[in-house]
Amino acid sequence: MTSMASSLRAEIAAILACTATAMAFAPAALAQQQDDEDEITVAVAADEEEPTVRVVDTITVTGSRIRRDEFTSTSPITVITSERTQLAGLLTTEDILQRSTIASGQQVNDSFSGFITDGGPGANNVSLRGLGAQRTLVLVNGKRWSPSGVQGFTNNVDLSAIPSSIVGRIEILKDGASSIYGADAVAGVVNVITRESFDGLQFNAQTQLTHDGGGERYVFDLAWGKVADRGSISFAAQYATQESLQAADRRWSRCPVLPRLTDQDGDGTIDNTDPFTGDPLCFGFIYGLGASALLGFVRYEPSLTDPTDTSNPFYDPMLGFLPLLGGLQPIPLFTRVPENGLFKPGSPPLQPFPPAFGGPEAPFALFDNQGPFYRDTRSPGIQNIQTPSNLISLTSFGSLDIDIGNSQSTVYYEAYFNSRSTQSTSGFAQFFPAVNAFTFDGANLHPFNPFSQLPAFCGGNPVCGLVQPVLPTYEIRDPTFAVDVDRYNVFAGIEGDLGGTSWFYDLFVGYGRSTGTYRAQQFLDDRVQAAVNGLVIDAETGEVVCAPTVRAQFPDCVPANLFTEDALLRGQLPDSVLSFIRKDTEGKTVYEGTTISGYLTGDLMNLPAGPVGVVLGGEFREEFINDVPDIEAQRNNFWGFSTAGITRGRDRVTEVFTEVEVPVLSGMRFAEELTLTGALRWTDYKSFGSDTTYKLGLAYAVTPEVLLRSTYGTSFRPPALYEQFLSDFTGFASNLSDPCINYGSISQPGDPLYDNCAADGLPPTFFNPSSILVNTAGAAGLEAETSEAVTVGIAYTPDWINVSFAVDYFDIKVKDTIASPSAAGFLAQCYTSLDRSSPFCERIGPRNAQNVVTFVDASYLNIGRQQSRGIDLNAVYQRELPAGRLFVDASATYLDRQNIEIFGTVTNLEGRWGYPRWSAQTQARYDWRDWRFAWSTSFIGKSKEGRQFDPGTENQNRQNRTPNYLTHTLSARYTAANWETIFTIRNVFDKAPPVLPTGTGAQGASRFLNTLPGVGYDLFGRSYVIQLSYKF
Repeated sequence: MTSMASSLRAEIAAILACTATAMAFAPAALAQQQDDEDEITVAVAADEEEPTVRVVDTITVTGSRIRRDEFTSTSPITVITSERTQLAGLLTTEDILQRSTIASGQQVNDSFSGFITDGGPGANNVSLRGLGAQRTLVLVNGKRWSPSGVQGFTNNVDLSAIPSSIVGRIEILKDGASSIYGADAVAGVVNVITRESFDGLQFNAQTQLTHDGGGERYVFDLAWGKVADRGSISFAAQYATQESLQAADRRWSRCPVLPRLTDQDGDGTIDNTDPFTGDPLCFGFIYGLGASALLGFVRYEPSLTDPTDTSNPFYDPMLGFLPLLGGLQPIPLFTRVPENGLFKPGSPPLQPFPPAFGGPEAPFALFDNQGPFYRDTRSPGIQNIQTPSNLISLTSFGSLDIDIGNSQSTVYYEAYFNSRSTQSTSGFAQFFPAVNAFTFDGANLHPFNPFSQLPAFCGGNPVCGLVQPVLPTYEIRDPTFAVDVDRYNVFAGIEGDLGGTSWFYDLFVGYGRSTGTYRAQQFLDDRVQAAVNGLVIDAETGEVVCAPTVRAQFPDCVPANLFTEDALLRGQLPDSVLSFIRKDTEGKTVYEGTTISGYLTGDLMNLPAGPVGVVLGGEFREEFINDVPDIEAQRNNFWGFSTAGITRGRDRVTEVFTEVEVPVLSGMRFAEELTLTGALRWTDYKSFGSDTTYKLGLAYAVTPEVLLRSTYGTSFRPPALYEQFLSDFTGFASNLSDPCINYGSISQPGDPLYDNCAADGLPPTFFNPSSILVNTAGAAGLEAETSEAVTVGIAYTPDWINVSFAVDYFDIKVKDTIASPSAAGFLAQCYTSLDRSSPFCERIGPRNAQNVVTFVDASYLNIGRQQSRGIDLNAVYQRELPAGRLFVDASATYLDRQNIEIFGTVTNLEGRWGYPRWSAQTQARYDWRDWRFAWSTSFIGKSKEGRQFDPGTENQNRQNRTPNYLTHTLSARYTAANWETIFTIRNVFDKAPPVLPTGTGAQGASRFLNTLPGVGYDLFGRSYVIQLSYKF
């Protein structure tokens, strides 16, 4: 009795310790029970959700092609089963992988509307260890898929192409494995293992409904299979749809650039209300404005029909007193406004002349949000937090056993087809082409430009009358970016043994193709210029028409007046104008991949400790990309939108590889097992040349309860196709990317930043008024990345209690990192270097008359090094109870170092946005009769960025922090004879993501809609997931 009580107390203590570990750290995923009748085999060498694996003959575990009779590996492996993810309410493959604790950094998912991402809008990928998706290899049943997506950046496997209904488990190898699987396996390998063949017909339906509405998901799939004595065949079809979640659907995102000022001593904001009304104040983009070299910003004001009426509260002495300035006429309907729109109580009236023209320095008295037409309030209603999409997936598997002599072999095939349609909307934009002061022939003042008379005041300088009216695009351009992608991957092969020996072979050929189209409505720059500035006044009729030379090029040219009330305040232009300046554009992307691969594995010899296993194999791969943007994009003729040339390229690789596993000791005192492993691969790329990678491993089981393991391996990654062949992609960086903004408050004379900005002729209070053009292209002559990965771990599985623990240290270092740094990164590296000595300075254009950097060349280059170092912790507990069975699993990752070195300058990212020190997950499951109950948690540790600049506020430099973030999920599963249902509540307590202030300077993840998408925060709020499965 005492012994039993002591044992029970020990197990209770273990449960509490395991749960405490889970809550303090929180877990990734380990392996899990498949069915109640599964044979239980504890595999201390691999981190599992539950230590239960069905053992059938021999199996191949991710990390080696050597076949074993148990689920074990010298490399650290996490196994995520479909059972666990279903109970967590995760309906898609991308959700499963991107929420794991080893997927650090910012993951590309459906939240990045308006961003330029790998694969285009709607594509999802996974980045292990925060080293980038291009350094994570994704396999399906151990085979490479062809990348899919749109635009020239396509390079990765789109996780949305892998329907969750076919996923049996996901094995994640957590160290470098180029010597095993070839290039790209730098940070690790994700191997999706599909469900085994089955007999019968099965229907599944899943839905996710959010408590606050928006973002609903519906998944329906049907599978049929037949298993015979010598073979099997199966077919599956899935239809999945996800509704859009808009910024207006959630309180934290309704104001797209809120907050500007934050209370760093608390959790709230201090400037998100209108000081006049007390109502919430959204800082959307400003419209109804014009930018003038003489006047600065001016605002359209309908009440100013008589701008000399001093009783009008919007009376502007500068624009009203123009009759005194050389006989010029007053400018009606416009008044000057402050840049930032902040009200300054008690400030003096507007002065007749700005400081640049001899006037005194004076703050503005007007508050530009008191009128109804100044801030964008419509974008949140269409701006996607989650992009809507529809997916159709078809899969089929087949196998047939055949006899070849004395060999038992199986011919097989795998076929996958997926069609995705995505409609991405990033909100409305501004339309602000520059309008000249004179007509096209120079004979008259511009007939539509109210400021065309100003050059007379400036000694005839035409720049004085050059203005940029700012229009919202509400009714003049469809903001939708539509994507359709059809992709398929097919494999056919033969596998079997050699004459009943231990030797096994597998030979297959695979082909994949992705065809994507992308469509958007665009303004054409040459037609905009013709309609706005190619105008003359007809001498006979007095009408405004397009100049004859303009009509010779554009016979359908229509004059455009951008200064009407409908244009400035409502975003409306006549249909005739829109038909002339707009075009529905379309581009097409094709990506193809071919693979021929085979290997032979078996026992080379027998040693006292066991057989020596070896692998001999080879592989050939070829990839091809052909991205053809719309012809107007190729001509660089989009107004205010990114353009690109044709990206076309091909590469091929031939590889030879081998593995060996040598059992040195076995079954001895203090040496239950001592096994050495090794792998070697020779790779020859057509574009790069040849290289050799290797890997060494050690597994030392001191006793059956304690296992020590360690690996050391090298990997390499040659330049991807887009990094070699991307053609002249142009985009725009935020105006806040300029490091010289307000440099006088963050540096002092003698500092490189201060001296370099001052050398450009900029005042210490400089503010950059415009976005910066960024050019990106592939580059010839890039060096391949090389890397080293070290892992050291210990697994403890005591026989006196059903608890297992594993701790693994990892350190991955990447050299010659290939990247296209951001414009902000280029500019910061240049302006903080002594006398602008950084190599980045050669890629930065001069400043124009408005002191805006004219361009940044962000083409790909080898920039330096990356490192990710930390510790993975895993714990599993299971116990049979009188009334059921209990499972608890927990895993956590501690990030000790995450840095990137660019030309000798090291930036540490650990603890920054997207790279918290701690991340964790837990799940506790309890079985009772036909029920299984589960409680899951997800934890993301706190993070912070350095001080950031926020223009025009009283809190210009501040630190931005995110607190610890914990969510809970509850679920219940009921299983009957031929049907099953699961009900889940995700984010039970409706935890909102952290709200972050606008600004620049973030070194980690990018801020979007006031938070950080793609780093694990729940953007939906509380949601309800219902899953139903029926077997016929």
